[in-house]
Amino acid sequence: MANVNINQITIGGRLTADPKKQKKDELKIATATIAFNYKNETTFVNIKAFNQLAVLLGNYFKKGSNIIVSGILTIDRYTGKDGTEKIYVEVVADKIYFVDSKDDSIEYTEATPESPKKPAKKQETEEEPF
Repeated sequence: MANVNINQITIGGRLTADPKKQKKDELKIATATIAFNYKNETTFVNIKAFNQLAVLLGNYFKKGSNIIVSGILTIDRYTGKDGTEKIYVEVVADKIYFVDSKDDSIEYTEATPESPKKPAKKQETEEEPF
């Protein structure tokens, strides 16, 4: 029997804060946290995007934006300062979707590096790396 390994996740919700952007050498990175409700409980999931998807996430989404992210799930374990084991869960994005909700219906459009479809106003600050 073949060994099948699949690691693909899609989540949607609202950004809890403006994405954080950084640049390491030529690598562009944007991180954010998505909040969504399930069974009357709010869940928070960290997301990370690289290069052109990082530019999209960092420049066209802001706190409160509706977003859908597809990617791979990563789990890191480490020992905290208090000696307890900690678990850090993150989705590394390979697709990002703009979401519009109107009249109880939801429309979404895939954001591509070539042409973002529904850009929010870009926030200009001097400290933005890209």
